[in-house]
Amino acid sequence: MLSLAVDVSLPSIAYAALEDDGIARTTDGGVHWPLRRLPSFKILALGMAGRFVFAAGYYRIYRSADLGRTWRRVWSACARGIAALATAPWAPNLVYAGEGEGSIYRSTNDGTTWRHVGTLHSGTLRFVAIAGRSPKLLVAGTTAALLTSNDGGHTWRTATGASGQLETIVRDPRRPRVLYLATSSVRPMPGGGVYRSTDTGRHWRLVGSGLPTSVLSVAVNPRRRRTLYAGTCDYGGRGGVYRLTGSTGRWTKTSRSEPTCVSALALTPSGRRLLVGTHDQGVFSVRLR
Repeated sequence: MLSLAVDVSLPSIAYAALEDDGIARTTDGGVHWPLRRLPSFKILALGMAGRFVFAAGYYRIYRSADLGRTWRRVWSACARGIAALATAPWAPNLVYAGEGEGSIYRSTNDGTTWRHVGTLHSGTLRFVAIAGRSPKLLVAGTTAALLTSNDGGHTWRTATGASGQLETIVRDPRRPRVLYLATSSVRPMPGGGVYRSTDTGRHWRLVGSGLPTSVLSVAVNPRRRRTLYAGTCDYGGRGGVYRLTGSTGRWTKTSRSEPTCVSALALTPSGRRLLVGTHDQGVFSVRLR
């Protein structure tokens, strides 16, 4: 599984990108996940903008206007596979799309038309995100660098403070300038963990201690803003979901019976349910206290 997305206006609805298998959708908070296949399409990213859901992958972007029941292709002109999407709830018509080779595109009309805005010249793109409430503030992660832009993707600068292989990034739902980054320790890039930025991604500091070296996902509880969850992968027994309250201290594993490789996390808007996407065991729905 590559990503999870929760509908902020309808918290019982969520989507899971299953790469080659299609898109799974739940309408009951994660209990059942019927599958919707898209023709000859490898899904690499999901995004939600206003009333639309977007699915992106090799050479195409699809859009759904009916909560994932049906999908329509809105773009197939990209030269390379789309590796990342970026949306924000306060900009419902805006979508950024990033090719694996680094080209960044923007749509301001719900994905109907797209314009090239810039190119990253450093490694293969892993993610792109809107940082802060300005639609021009972006953060992008590649296999070689963590970068920020303050002009909508035209120019980029290198961020400082984070180390390791970049995995994924999330915004604090209550404080959009605050971002969290998950990284893994992979040779020759040691330093896996969760990092936090309070200045829209320019500078980063490690949060807590005690995580396995492979951290693939991170989520922020919208009801308890100082509570974080990290999804880790370790087949030696330490993998699973970890929790941290506050910015310091030690991460603690939430259960001994969890999956050993957690690739995606998402919290419902109420903060009462955690969706856990795994590498090879499906999706779990966990009710939080």
